[in-house]
Amino acid sequence: MTNVKFIPFFLSLIFVLSACGGSGGDENGGKKDEIILSPQIEVSKNPVKVGEIVTLNGDSSTAEGDEIASYQWDVETKPSIFGSEANYSFSDAGAYKATLTVRGESGQRAQQHTIINVTASEYQPPLISISNPGGFEVAVDELIDLSATQSTSPNGYIVDYLWNVEGTEYTSEHISFSFSSAGRKSVTLQVTDNVDMSTIETLYFDVKEDVVEPGNEKPVAIIDGASADGYEVGDVLTLNANKSYDNDGAIVLYQWSVEGKQYTGSSMSHTLANAGNVKVSLSVTDNDGGVDSAEITVKVVDDGSGGGPDPINPVARISPSGTVSADKGAVLNFDASASTAGAGDTQALSFVWSSGETTASISKTVTQSEQLCVTVNSATGGSDQACVYIQMKQPPVEPTSTQVFYQGSHSHIYFWLMQPSVADVSWPGVKMEELDDGWKMYDFDALIDSGNIIFNAGSDADKTGDLTFDASKPCYKGGSWQTLEACGAPGGSDTTAPVVEASPAAGIYEQTQLQVTLNIIDKDPQASAFYTLDGSAPTTSSQRYTGPIAISDQGDGVDATIKVIAIDTADNLSQVYVFEYRLNEERPDTEAPVVSASPSPGTYPVAQEVKLSVSDNADPNPVVYYTTDGSEPSTSSKVYANDTIVVSDVNDSGVDMVIKTLAVDAAGNQGRQSFSYTIGDAGLGDKFATNPNGGVGKFSSGMNVSCSQERSDGFGDWSEDMLIAQSVGLSDAKSFRGMHEYPSYDSYAQYAAWDDNNLYLGWQFVYLNDVADPMNNGGNEARPANGDIPQMLVFNTDPSKASVGGQANGDDIWAISTFKTFDLSMGLDTIAMFSSKCGVGQPALFYMAGDGFFNYDDTLGFNEGGIVFGAVQGALPKQIWAQKWQWGEYTPDKLSDSEGWMDYIAAGHDTDMDWFYEMKIPFSALGIDRQYLESKGIGVMHISTFGEAAIASVPFDPTTVDNAMEAYDKDESSSAEKNDVDYFTVPMARIGKL
Repeated sequence: MTNVKFIPFFLSLIFVLSACGGSGGDENGGKKDEIILSPQIEVSKNPVKVGEIVTLNGDSSTAEGDEIASYQWDVETKPSIFGSEANYSFSDAGAYKATLTVRGESGQRAQQHTIINVTASEYQPPLISISNPGGFEVAVDELIDLSATQSTSPNGYIVDYLWNVEGTEYTSEHISFSFSSAGRKSVTLQVTDNVDMSTIETLYFDVKEDVVEPGNEKPVAIIDGASADGYEVGDVLTLNANKSYDNDGAIVLYQWSVEGKQYTGSSMSHTLANAGNVKVSLSVTDNDGGVDSAEITVKVVDDGSGGGPDPINPVARISPSGTVSADKGAVLNFDASASTAGAGDTQALSFVWSSGETTASISKTVTQSEQLCVTVNSATGGSDQACVYIQMKQPPVEPTSTQVFYQGSHSHIYFWLMQPSVADVSWPGVKMEELDDGWKMYDFDALIDSGNIIFNAGSDADKTGDLTFDASKPCYKGGSWQTLEACGAPGGSDTTAPVVEASPAAGIYEQTQLQVTLNIIDKDPQASAFYTLDGSAPTTSSQRYTGPIAISDQGDGVDATIKVIAIDTADNLSQVYVFEYRLNEERPDTEAPVVSASPSPGTYPVAQEVKLSVSDNADPNPVVYYTTDGSEPSTSSKVYANDTIVVSDVNDSGVDMVIKTLAVDAAGNQGRQSFSYTIGDAGLGDKFATNPNGGVGKFSSGMNVSCSQERSDGFGDWSEDMLIAQSVGLSDAKSFRGMHEYPSYDSYAQYAAWDDNNLYLGWQFVYLNDVADPMNNGGNEARPANGDIPQMLVFNTDPSKASVGGQANGDDIWAISTFKTFDLSMGLDTIAMFSSKCGVGQPALFYMAGDGFFNYDDTLGFNEGGIVFGAVQGALPKQIWAQKWQWGEYTPDKLSDSEGWMDYIAAGHDTDMDWFYEMKIPFSALGIDRQYLESKGIGVMHISTFGEAAIASVPFDPTTVDNAMEAYDKDESSSAEKNDVDYFTVPMARIGKL
């Protein structure tokens, strides 16, 4: 058996994702010929922890035949950021899709996507609270005051404030500034606390010139509807602006202000709260930016008393403020005596608490989480209110037993010499309880302080080393013991902040009104949300969410911005979620057309006549341009007009034709795809097939994969209609020279399935020596898991990418030459490297870097990515076809013969010699989701090695046997395929969609 060195991988420090020449996968628009925008995303760190800052940079983006006019960044749950660089922080672990949109001076646009993987931290990031009394609509040179003094940290205190105002940085809690030009401006604040956790928030201001555009006549604001008889406190004041007009255009925005409340629309209704002379102001804006305002005063009396002096509003203050956390039964003291009377008011204030008290200070016993408010009234009729949120802590639960949590592929726990005494168990121990996300748990039903543990797969062949257990760290993850708080195991203490989702989602809608529902996702059913609609940062003193939020069309631009935070009873405070809505607008078409080819790309024994078809979400007749000479198509290329493209066997080996397409719809969205065809090679007759009968796998909700080789359900939900690629038996290199060698890696078939969150791959190894060559039958010693031998799965997940493999310096990965020998037409962009023995080594996904090659930085470990694989004894197919083997006469040419095939199962083959491998890969690890898989499809090929080079593959590629008859330089009895250089050209099998 060949010894294989497993080289460790390292997490990414920086990587580049490139949209190659505007090719398929980028959502490109525009109509100019020969303009190619190529967005490129540089990520400073990936993965990044909760509370760490990650920088996205697009400076490497290029524009061929154009100039880049703007950059826009969109990250899930975050507002858009404009500029070539953007900084983000995250309060929750997960995979976040980031999109860079670049726009050219020509109007053409292109997008590039990447996934930011955020891992858990032992701390929660700080909460930003920004006070902005002047609002978000300001004039040029208008002074703006912002204060972040109410920002807090659950870890202690804030140590640094970093503001960025159009490139100018400030480092104080409170800043004053103005904008020198009109437009949409942004202000970014980054706060960092005492444990180096950070949060970033961006505010947007609409800055307007206080002038009228040349040639534009200002509108005229007129307030109508006021009663000459005056009003009483509690009356509804209804006014309208119907008499307002614009001589040379139309009024597009009405803004009202009364008693500190703001309204929009041509009319408004307001419940009067204060006696006295109440001012009402109206501002109107026309379609050219002209602004006019009007103001009236209405007389308001209290209970028909005829009025009196104007009310003077006090300022309510409550101490402590913000959010106060306390145990149930605790007595808290609240004081409002620091409230102050308004200017000129010398009379005493009165107090009314929401809990009923009327004194300045109160004591309150904590019985639940709630908001407590005090209303401060002046003798002149003025009032103000302040609130505090009381968060009741969950009482600690005294443990009655010790639980051990484990994340990994092993299923059993073996323990001995546990203290205090618990009876030892016999090997391999006890099977653990299955939890979510690959976690397992064992409950000792007693309190344990220490002891010894081995996690294993139910056998001696697959196990950890001897592990020393300490109850203070009962969680084993990633090769080390951790606290429950650090590892995030299910059932540990709640350190996860709530997540808020909006329904319908933020975006553009044709309706003029919407009801927005906020969904709070948290294990705590008592989690609460607080929101604002005025653009300010929400706090726990903001409006509590109790039901749907009504929003309506307010004219051009963003009609409603809902900012939300949520908090649970464990004091976990969420990030600020921002949901922007634009109503009464037609949704833009940003989806590119998709081209399909029939027959599907692949390998065929005879020439094929290929037809193309195109589909689009909006345009019924997109234009398709195409080439067949390997060049990239442009709008100057040949237009497809129901042509029949004949593909013939023109090359001695390898791909005979690549059809490349460019599809453009009426909105200018561009989609690029390529279709590779190989004719006549490898004798692919009725036994070899890629995507036979159009099979692309299928959806299945019952898949279950583990490292265990013992399954009570046999092959589980695997079925033969999941077949995506068919090879034949005795097609690996040892079958031609070295039948005595084992383990055996004779690849016979490949299968695929998926559910809502994961991709499942299966591949069948067969070992036919019991019928073909009984003298060299290795029996159970030939099973694949007996060798620690590198295996590969190669993927095409993004049609805009393609790599030849290998590192940029020419080195191999894992010292395997096969890693750098792929034809670009295959679209290689991701490779999974792992051992044939599950649970050993450091298996990882390798992602194509921006330079078109692979490295040890752009990787994702199997454990980190939730990737699991294992093997099941037996054969899924009911027939196993192979050529009749005869010593000295069996050569690779036999694979091209139309005769001599036999079903080895019918000939007496024992399928207990065969092994079926299966793997679960979360969609997030591949940067896709179920919708992408089913609408776009991805490519895959499984490759077996014997340590240094490929010896088999499915789909079958002749390169794996081109030197099979030659002698290996280290052992003449075996094949030179074990260390030759292979050049793969056969297209991958498709999953989800051809």
